[in-house]
Amino acid sequence: MSHFKKLAIVAALSVAFGTAALASEVKWSYEGDTGPEHWASLHENFASCAGDQQSPIDIQPSSVVDAELLPLEINWNESVDLSVANTGHGIQDNGADLGSATINGKQYTLKQFHFHHPSEHTINGKHFPAEAHFVHQASDGSLAVIAVLLEGGGENMVFNDSLSSATGTIGEAHLGKESPRDLLPEDLSFYTYRGSLTTPPCSEIVDWAIIKTPMKVSDKNIEAFAKLYSNDARPTQDLGRRYVLQ
Repeated sequence: MSHFKKLAIVAALSVAFGTAALASEVKWSYEGDTGPEHWASLHENFASCAGDQQSPIDIQPSSVVDAELLPLEINWNESVDLSVANTGHGIQDNGADLGSATINGKQYTLKQFHFHHPSEHTINGKHFPAEAHFVHQASDGSLAVIAVLLEGGGENMVFNDSLSSATGTIGEAHLGKESPRDLLPEDLSFYTYRGSLTTPPCSEIVDWAIIKTPMKVSDKNIEAFAKLYSNDARPTQDLGRRYVLQ
């Protein structure tokens, strides 16, 4: 692995796992002069935000390429002790020994999961009320994110407890025993493409798996999320020469 790629992975992991000194020191947001259209110019290490393999994207099912994808293998641990953090950019659940997943034939360890309002990925231009990102790291440092689109009209205890326990100011609170698997539908059919982190430094080292079937959560929880973050979703990026597979 090249020295440059190692540096990119270190920077990406530090943001993805909520430990980035740089990302906390450089002010960025989802609006105004520090919003997404300006991220690439806020710091030299954010230059990838203007790259050509960025995330999120709009997925158009009629243009998706059929491929012989290996099924997702989810081996997340049940009833794990979690904390929930208001990071200043979103709501994130953290815990130790969360389990693993095999994505596109490669094994990854689940590091954390967090939420965006509204969804970052869109389907035929349509946003969903929210989106969950399960961030995984492989032994070689590469990243994969399983994304689950969330819609109203149901109940989900993991989402409910995360929103109920999240503080209104930046900080972390104990959440208790939860099963992250409860945020996944039974049908794990997915779209996949190569992209980036959706927050600075926007490093282009992420394999995405977007679950096709949305999960239902309560409208009340979505409203509570919107009060905390009216918008913490990056606009969709140009697909360019990439392909989305299924």
